[in-house]
Amino acid sequence: MEATAPPGTFFHYSNLGYKVLGHVVERVTGRRFPEEVQTRIFDPLGMTTAAPEITHAIRPRLAVGYVPLFDDRPTPPHNPLVPATWLEGETADGSLVMTAEDLATYLRMLLNRGAYPGGRLLSPESFALLTQRVIQSVSGEEPRFYGYGLGSYDVVGHTYLGHNGGMVGYFAGMLGDLDAGVGAVVLVNGPGRPGSLARAAVDHLRAATKGGEPPELPAAPDATAPNAADYAGSYRGAERTLTVRATDGRLVLDHEGSEIPLTPYGADAFVADHPEFSRYVFGFGRSEDRVAELFHGPIWLVNDHYDGPRSFDHPPEWLAYLGRYRSHNPWLPIFAVVLRKGELWQIMPAGADGFDDEQPLVPLPDGSFRVGADERGPERIRFDTIVDGQAVHANLSGGDYYRVGPA
Repeated sequence: MEATAPPGTFFHYSNLGYKVLGHVVERVTGRRFPEEVQTRIFDPLGMTTAAPEITHAIRPRLAVGYVPLFDDRPTPPHNPLVPATWLEGETADGSLVMTAEDLATYLRMLLNRGAYPGGRLLSPESFALLTQRVIQSVSGEEPRFYGYGLGSYDVVGHTYLGHNGGMVGYFAGMLGDLDAGVGAVVLVNGPGRPGSLARAAVDHLRAATKGGEPPELPAAPDATAPNAADYAGSYRGAERTLTVRATDGRLVLDHEGSEIPLTPYGADAFVADHPEFSRYVFGFGRSEDRVAELFHGPIWLVNDHYDGPRSFDHPPEWLAYLGRYRSHNPWLPIFAVVLRKGELWQIMPAGADGFDDEQPLVPLPDGSFRVGADERGPERIRFDTIVDGQAVHANLSGGDYYRVGPA
């Protein structure tokens, strides 16, 4: 991964960056990173169940982590789960094990601005550095900021501080209200939304301690879409036509005489529980705020609202790069590369944010591709070992992947 923007000008979450920071700690202190975490954080705070590295020795104490049965596609809540791949780890990008009670102990120290019953873990100056808003990470109605390992944002004049994280088969949410002095920790041993649950808990704790009406709880996912009628219509391409209908706020796809329900899966995105359509998100594109395009993996279709070009040029050698690529990395085991409107796109197994996991591949002068449209993006992918017109190997930001089939 390369540095593509001056510090403080572009946000891109990087596990590799945290690995490097762990090595910096070891170089400065002369001790292993797990030892520093144990002696500087866990021991002073009395976090007696916490372990600073994931090893076989602590495996009998852990809840079994679960992942979706299919790792190459969107994962709605009803999808089956299987035990996650076991792995060890000691690096600074995610190797801590603890109970919710011990993580709450750490959060309590943050809510007390570095203080704990035995003294101070952080000086006021260090706490200010730790929690400063270095860069905006999310824009919109509720802008969010990131600093040195903690995110923060404002809610009705209160500063919320915390971090969500995950390991293969495990996810965590930690959030506190610095002004109300309340917080919540949620741990999940499988797919879930612990950050959303922690936010709901803190919102209600804040209202209970400071007065006022508590906000509404997050709505449970359902199959309805408030603007379902926006997506209804026939979408046509060179080889096929798909028809989407809206009835009582629900979308269905007409397919070979049957109706396939489409379940909301993010902004302008839906998923279908059907063997032919389950691998990719149905994403809808807009033109002047009207839905005009439908994307599904390598499929691109348009309706009567689309008035743009319908044929596109691309370098012929790009056809060799199309397909699905897999590695032994349990964090990111597979991705697909498809051709859309004359551009290569990388499709990751989508989370509930849908289209956020589909990004264009922008060609660079050295023959590699940048992942994402933003020129400051640091992720790179390169294809090589062309056999019978197909790339056998791809390298994604240092990780090796091998072609396993067509997209």
